[in-house]
Amino acid sequence: MKKLLVMAAAFSAFSLVFIYFILPAYMPEPEPERDFSAVGGDFQLETLDGPISRDDFAGQAVMLFFGFTHCPDYCLASLATKRQVLAELSDEELERVSGLFVSVDPDRDDLETLAEYTDFFHPRIVGATSSKSVIDEMTGKFFATYYFVDTPDSDLEYLVEHTTRTYLLGPDGQVADIFSYDDPYTAILARIRQLI
Repeated sequence: MKKLLVMAAAFSAFSLVFIYFILPAYMPEPEPERDFSAVGGDFQLETLDGPISRDDFAGQAVMLFFGFTHCPDYCLASLATKRQVLAELSDEELERVSGLFVSVDPDRDDLETLAEYTDFFHPRIVGATSSKSVIDEMTGKFFATYYFVDTPDSDLEYLVEHTTRTYLLGPDGQVADIFSYDDPYTAILARIRQLI
């Protein structure tokens, strides 16, 4: 009996050591909070329906993306992802979520072209642009880049290399998260539902 009590006490002691000292070393670290407070800011853009600013989206989650309508790959994939996100939302949720596609190619992307392009994906996605100086200011605030590449052997004349991230603005207008163009739509959808 005494031997059994000693064994039980030893097992209990080992269990406590294992739970409090050994096991935590093998547990994954919680993901640190990402701080996006230095990213983003107010903006003034033009759309087919008139000028817009960040304040026009107050109270909404906004999926913001920089691109251009002649983009052969990333923009199409990103906008298709946003369409999937929006398609999953209920009517009530949809009223509190928008997409914002900002063209960095205002010479080719007039407001009518932008509206047709974004409407093809979803009516809750707004197409907007402005002058190069305004776009430069906005991309600077979002730490986004773009530059023009001549393509003399193509009918397009030039392409635009650009940042492919999606900036998710929260209802307060601040950047709440940033997603890669190949992140699954479910990740964006889940984050949006946390925000709204």
